[in-house]
Amino acid sequence: MENDEKSMDECSHFGRAINRLSGIIRYTLNARLAANGVFLTGEQCRLLGYLKRRENDGECIYQRDIEREFGVKRSTVSSILANLEKSGYITRSSDPEDGRIKIVTRTEKGKSIDMVMSENIELMEREITRGMSEEEQQLFLGFLKRAAENIINEKESDSRC
Repeated sequence: MENDEKSMDECSHFGRAINRLSGIIRYTLNARLAANGVFLTGEQCRLLGYLKRRENDGECIYQRDIEREFGVKRSTVSSILANLEKSGYITRSSDPEDGRIKIVTRTEKGKSIDMVMSENIELMEREITRGMSEEEQQLFLGFLKRAAENIINEKESDSRC
């Protein structure tokens, strides 16, 4: 634990500290899921969570929606979906109105891990915010959102030049 504290103290750069926290979260969640027999990457879990939320709203989910939501290239999404499909967590089918468009649906296997994923996410949220007041949690979340917006806005202004 002492080494972890020292490593975090040495992270005086925001990007480095955020990257370290992200890695710790990713590693911990992956290990907990694996302990429950779920061998998925963080990206695959986030994608399944996104599908769950959209399905709960009664929406059809298209591959292009996933590309937009996650801000990644078509090839990246195709690769993640192919692995999820191969493992039996999702199916992809052609849209009846336009065969070029793929509809993505979770299978029963994909739905069966909802509880394990939710429990692990809730546990991680409690661990992240342990010792923080409600006000501190809201401030922390606000700072993270603002940092993301700053980078997005800067990226957009760079692309206009």
